[in-house]
Amino acid sequence: MFKSEIKTWVRICIFNLMIVAVLGSLMRFKIAFEFPFFVQKNLLHSHSHFALFGWISFILMILIANNLGDTISEKDTKQFRIIFIGSLICAYGMLISFALQGYGLFSIFFSTLSILLSFTFGGLYYKTTRSLENTVSRKWFLAAIVFNIISAVGICYLSYMMASKNYDQHLYLASVYWYLHFQYNGWFLFAVVGLIIHHLEIAKIYIKHEKIIFRTLAISCVPTYGLSVLWLDLPIWIFLLVIIGTTLQLLGSYRLVSGIISKKIISNLKLNLTTKILFGISGMAFSLKILLQTFSTVPAISKLAFGFRPIVIAYLHLVLLGLFTLFILGFLITEGYIRYSKLLKVSVLTFVFGVFLNEILLAFQGILSFGYVIIPYDNELLLLAAIIMFSSMLMVFISQVMKRQSV
Repeated sequence: MFKSEIKTWVRICIFNLMIVAVLGSLMRFKIAFEFPFFVQKNLLHSHSHFALFGWISFILMILIANNLGDTISEKDTKQFRIIFIGSLICAYGMLISFALQGYGLFSIFFSTLSILLSFTFGGLYYKTTRSLENTVSRKWFLAAIVFNIISAVGICYLSYMMASKNYDQHLYLASVYWYLHFQYNGWFLFAVVGLIIHHLEIAKIYIKHEKIIFRTLAISCVPTYGLSVLWLDLPIWIFLLVIIGTTLQLLGSYRLVSGIISKKIISNLKLNLTTKILFGISGMAFSLKILLQTFSTVPAISKLAFGFRPIVIAYLHLVLLGLFTLFILGFLITEGYIRYSKLLKVSVLTFVFGVFLNEILLAFQGILSFGYVIIPYDNELLLLAAIIMFSSMLMVFISQVMKRQSV
């Protein structure tokens, strides 16, 4: 896209990730200690929306558009830039309005506008790539965009319920999980795989059985939504579709992982120790995610998991932080969009430690809650993990705005 601007946009995204960590730390502080300012539920909405719209979705749109390189016109470049600026304004609008009022006029306005901008991005990407050479990665990006549009049904219905005060607990949860499912398993996953494939395409390297992997994961994405709502006591025929979708997802994911880590591909990638750690943990998080989803086809396990909030939070953070955030950080370093230095290396590895500590604590908190066992100082330890993630992202940001260092 506009090569001269990409590093500036990436720095903005890193700053946004730091803000996400600030909100996470603030919420953990309110749980561990007395803090009279802000409503916890409003902070949660602010934290989650900014994490999705200000960090993951925002950086993915930038990276997807940037892959177009110099193949697009100046007019299209300006349109992409307008979408990015508008999306950034909306993200900060949600950050502030959700924190101050929760679901209300301004927060719904900014979230709706942000969704419309993401639709515009999808339409512009399709238009600009329609006349270009049909690359393997293009279909992954287009599928990601389609799933992003599908996910919007959930958040739109959620906004309607909140605005109309027509609240139903089951519909509320089903809408939340609809949105998160098609974001995590559709938009985010297909965009990330598209980035991997595009990177490999440049080196004339192709993943074995890529077409089968794409079709399998794309077909499985819709029925596996049922995994998130098994507590609704679905009809047997729908449950069978969920089982089939989960099986397809497991097979497609296995082929994807085995294809990416094949000797032919690994030997052609020039990765330093930091990126190897980031990609390695991201791959393990993806594998664990798929296994957990597969096990959740057992209704008893699903009801237990969704009945304990720490387990749900642990899973969401496993995917958002362990899988996607760590992958994106590794990708940014590999592509040279983040300047590599001693400070960056230490900061990123410290962030990894914070993510790991957070996941371990949340997992144990959830598992031990089955027996009503409480971890001593668990809230204080989770606050520590949040502060570690915030401080390390602050150092990552500083490493990008200060003068060049040696590695």
